[in-house]
Amino acid sequence: MKSKRLKILNGFILLTLLILNLLIFLNRDNGYAYTEVLNYNALYNIKENFQISRFAYNGNDSLSVFLNKQGGNVNWEITVDSLNPYASEGSIQLKLIEGKHEYRIKNIEHKDESFSLGLNYVTDKTYQKAGRKRASDVELLYSSAGLDNEQIQSKDFWKQSSALTTEEEVKDVSSILKNDIKILYPDSAIEKIKKIGAYILARLQSKQGTPSDTMDKLSPQQRFDHALNNHSKVWCGDFADIFSLYANTAGITTRLVCTEGEAHGIPKSGHSFNECYIPELKQWVFVDLTSGTLFVQNSQGNYLNSIDFYNAHLLRSSDLKVTKFENDSLFETPYLVNRSFYKDYFNMETYFVFYNAAQFSKDLYSFQNKWLRYIFKRPTFAVYANSSSVDNRLFYIKQGLFFSLLIFIGYLITVSFFTKLSKHKPD
Repeated sequence: MKSKRLKILNGFILLTLLILNLLIFLNRDNGYAYTEVLNYNALYNIKENFQISRFAYNGNDSLSVFLNKQGGNVNWEITVDSLNPYASEGSIQLKLIEGKHEYRIKNIEHKDESFSLGLNYVTDKTYQKAGRKRASDVELLYSSAGLDNEQIQSKDFWKQSSALTTEEEVKDVSSILKNDIKILYPDSAIEKIKKIGAYILARLQSKQGTPSDTMDKLSPQQRFDHALNNHSKVWCGDFADIFSLYANTAGITTRLVCTEGEAHGIPKSGHSFNECYIPELKQWVFVDLTSGTLFVQNSQGNYLNSIDFYNAHLLRSSDLKVTKFENDSLFETPYLVNRSFYKDYFNMETYFVFYNAAQFSKDLYSFQNKWLRYIFKRPTFAVYANSSSVDNRLFYIKQGLFFSLLIFIGYLITVSFFTKLSKHKPD
């Protein structure tokens, strides 16, 4: 009797798990995918740059700073505020001084590996005078060097491509870059972007509009040619893909960024554009051919990335200027001329989607990869948002129920095996 009840219970549990997993599978596009959320540092720092891997407070007014790329025979010069500099050979050993906050660390041989730290050091004696029983401690106020963590990726991790682009098309684009666009070896990344952007916009800026369905099945270069021959219009996604093909072929690592959002269940207007990594500046910069915007800079001449531009837009900064292409010419102008374009895309509910190279793999929709993404954390994009959070609870529920089903099936198989084994044992 007990055995019968157990079978009924096991059958009920199995049926319930099967139904729940089936319902989730049928509704898998309704929030059950895993969404990776990255902070500013993870999105705008790259593994190729030197960065701080860890600190070690040694007590006795001393702090060790460890870098992710540090040789053994490096000579450092350390200056604290306006005091006389001192040397530190090999590793970086800072002499902490209470009341002094700016620590400038210079690599004597490689100036590119120089950086500054803002530190607040308080001794135990100072705490005692204030009536607090607390040991000496040090706080990090700021760092001009990146802070290494496991979320930071190589720049090529973000490299945009198209599964439809052929090797022959890449060769054709290389020829165009050399012969038509006149990309030269000494050109900086900024100069290359200007030349490529002007070339594409001179041919496609007048062809903006809603593209035909045919465009969805074409490679970026085919879409370029299709629009040139007046077979279709192009919109932001086409501009971003075409520019990425040319920029990446020219040696400028370029990634795809999109804005999305939602208001009470209704999707907000989305937009696609690019970010290019500028090795001379060691930073990503915003590039948007749809609005004819090649760069955005602040009053100090610093180039802005997408998030810095977005925040400046929200703050209604009046000191921004853009490098713009219009009427077959490239010129700098105040951002006010572009502000009306971005008010539809940049608002408090906007979130940014940064696609990584896996999104453009030819095997993205293979049976194996689809199932791996269904079960495990295998994101092909990351999200950044100022005002909204991403909830992955549905993904963990899906994952938990799926593994529960597998474990329960394994349990039933094991029970069935031992039940059959016991029946065949001699009395």
